[in-house]
Amino acid sequence: GIEPRFEFGFGLSYTTFEYSDLSVSAPTIANGDVTFSASIKVTNTGNVAGTDVTQLYVSLPKTSELTHPPLMLKAFKKTTLAPGASETVTLSLDKYAVSFWEERIKAWVVEPGVYRVRVGQSSAPEALTLAAEFKIAQRFEWNGL
Repeated sequence: GIEPRFEFGFGLSYTTFEYSDLSVSAPTIANGDVTFSASIKVTNTGNVAGTDVTQLYVSLPKTSELTHPPLMLKAFKKTTLAPGASETVTLSLDKYAVSFWEERIKAWVVEPGVYRVRVGQSSAPEALTLAAEFKIAQRFEWNGL
């Protein structure tokens, strides 16, 4: 009768945190790479200092016949804040955040379409309090790590 915890990095804290002001930059595609960033304002809303792990998940567009995981953890950052303090956390992302391995052609693929970013303290749906979307206009493939 105990529901399992599905959160990454779940830890108990004596304080609470709030996320706001999610901003995702437009992706830049150049020299076989994709670069973009997300910034999130994290505020300690409790009465004691504490540490939070901001987690960013990406959902790939539904443009192919392939099935992708609904949420993929692509970036995270630990932040320690005093009571009432805020900090803007910036997470840098690249082609690994928007690619998937296509076995049929033995290459990594970035599909065109609308990608969704979700941010929160865990992967639990109720913990993903912020969302944004960005678009990649062109498909490309790449090899290597």
